[in-house]
Amino acid sequence: MSCRRARTIWRLSTPGPDSVKDAAEAYFNKAWKAKFHKPWDDVSGPSMDKESVPFFAVRTLFREMICDTLSSSAGLQLKLSRGAGASSDLIMCRIRAPVAVLEQEANRIGYKLQVWKERGRTHTQRRRRRLSFLSSMSLYRSP
Repeated sequence: MSCRRARTIWRLSTPGPDSVKDAAEAYFNKAWKAKFHKPWDDVSGPSMDKESVPFFAVRTLFREMICDTLSSSAGLQLKLSRGAGASSDLIMCRIRAPVAVLEQEANRIGYKLQVWKERGRTHTQRRRRRLSFLSSMSLYRSP
């Protein structure tokens, strides 16, 4: 896939006005140079547009750019893993927001956040509570 085609896909998939799309395109150019060129290479414009790399490399670049944006800009925590079984060729991404980030966003939009107060409990206490809940549920099952 050519650099020009990949940049077009990245630009079209970026929501927002042209100023945001221009910033996304500049970010793409920087990421492309970092991934496929040596630091001392001076590549830009038409010469970069003619370059071509395999599709899987572009897909990897897009994934790295998305993960970088989510973790650095939004403060989210990511965990990447391979799918199991029939979906072993897929890469799964778990996204988690720390409580501090949730509280900050809730304050920003004026939302009263209801946080589950389990910070002080140990893993064993949480598991014991869950098991007791599950055992009480089995009392109400129909035969």
